[in-house]
Amino acid sequence: AADAAAAELAKEQAEEAAAAAAETKHDEEEEDDTNAPVLTSTHVSSSHVSSFRRDGFVVIRGFFRKETVAKVVRCVEQLETKVHRVQSPFKSQVKGSAKTLIDSAHQVVGFVLGQKTTPLQQIGHALHKLVSDIRSECYSDKVYGLCKCLGMVDPRIVQSKIVMKPPRHGHKVPIHSDEQFIYTKPLSGFGLWWALDESTTQNGCLEVIPASHIKYKMGVRFECNHLEKFTRFVPFTRERPMISTREKSMVSTGERSMISTEMSSTTSTPTTITTTTHRPISDHDKKETDAQLRLDHAQRDHAQRAHAQRAHAQGAHAHREEDAGNHAQPDQVSDCRQLWSKKEAKQCKQEWKALCMDPGDLVILHPYVLHRSDANRSQHPRRALTVHLVEGSLPWDEKNWIQPKPGDDFEKFPQLLRKEELAREPEQRGTRRGGGG
Repeated sequence: AADAAAAELAKEQAEEAAAAAAETKHDEEEEDDTNAPVLTSTHVSSSHVSSFRRDGFVVIRGFFRKETVAKVVRCVEQLETKVHRVQSPFKSQVKGSAKTLIDSAHQVVGFVLGQKTTPLQQIGHALHKLVSDIRSECYSDKVYGLCKCLGMVDPRIVQSKIVMKPPRHGHKVPIHSDEQFIYTKPLSGFGLWWALDESTTQNGCLEVIPASHIKYKMGVRFECNHLEKFTRFVPFTRERPMISTREKSMVSTGERSMISTEMSSTTSTPTTITTTTHRPISDHDKKETDAQLRLDHAQRDHAQRAHAQRAHAQGAHAHREEDAGNHAQPDQVSDCRQLWSKKEAKQCKQEWKALCMDPGDLVILHPYVLHRSDANRSQHPRRALTVHLVEGSLPWDEKNWIQPKPGDDFEKFPQLLRKEELAREPEQRGTRRGGGG
């Protein structure tokens, strides 16, 4: 009996030791596994993606850990004391006035709205390249995984900046959409906005109109003349790319996908856009702009009526076709979002949603979604790290104010480079084996 008891005890001890060894091995494998980003429900979930497609934005709480926020804030405070300060050139259309802005795409520069001694409003626009503590977060596994969850194939960061609203001094940011400033054809990418401080209605939190990426469009675009180095806002009516019946259905129900594989596969390569010479805007230009906007309104109304008539006449046929699983051939469809105007601004006054956020929270913004922020009227700062990404496979518009340096394209994510390198290894091994013949 004693021998049997001893044997049973030894067996139990052996099983416990084996279980402990297996758990230790599993933990070590998890620590060593850096090939793929780990996304849990606390980062990006299917509900986040659905909300983003429906509303044009989504807030993810606690995306940055407290330690990460503290690290980035220390970095920002160091930059404030040593960064080169310049006046913001966004409102200037004088020849040569945009040189500082253009150069900042590859530098770290501090922007002020008044005298150079006034508090900084922005620090940008190459933090993801030149500031190591910020770069490590911009190219983290979590950010890369977020891009993949939203359908991006080859995400590229084109700009990064710290948006600052000092106490009692932060300026008001007017209504805009990111596509006005960063343009790709077809549409791609999104903006990431990380709160570094508590963001409230008192200190100028971000505000958005839910689903405005489907309802409305801005009638002007921020365009850069790189030859004469000045910028201006010009009338701009964007046509939607060729899309399928399924994509049209997604748009009508608020389920617009960020990167549509159907759009990518059916849209022909856009022609190269050449830079043209522009003169600074005059009173005559303003009159032409107003006339163009009135024409855009008329064209939009006509397009909407024609679209509604076609939908009514062809709706039954389209539904039968969808039910049978046969997709219609892609066709050219005009963008029927309403042009944003003073009338829409009055009607949508109650639609604005304030995004109150804690440090570390992240909001993802669709390029079309309308957003703004008020001035900081509190005693507390409101700082945020913003990053904008686009699909790397698309041609880059030469009128975007950000341009890659010759021979230095926008950088790929390290995770994608590793994946491409692993995919090439079997081919390289096969070449080496065949080379001896």
